[in-house]
Amino acid sequence: MYKCNVGMEVMTRRFGTTADGEEIHLHSMWNGRVQLDVIDYGARIVRICAPDMDGSITDVTFGYDSCEDYLANRTSFGALMGRHA
Repeated sequence: MYKCNVGMEVMTRRFGTTADGEEIHLHSMWNGRVQLDVIDYGARIVRICAPDMDGSITDVTFGYDSCEDYLANRTSFGALMGRHA
């Protein structure tokens, strides 16, 4: 775990492997209120968890739960950078 000087914690873990053997990592960032999970395969947003109107933490994005789903979907779903970036 890495703690930023702005009160944000960042954790990185292995998420999967491409067909070429390249590891894909999931980076989770948490500021005590909102969590952002991004993989380093196209900088895809996997989930954003934020409080809803009642204060319950809810995932507010559409994303896959597994690396295999991202690898199978060739449309750059959830990617911040497309295939030509």
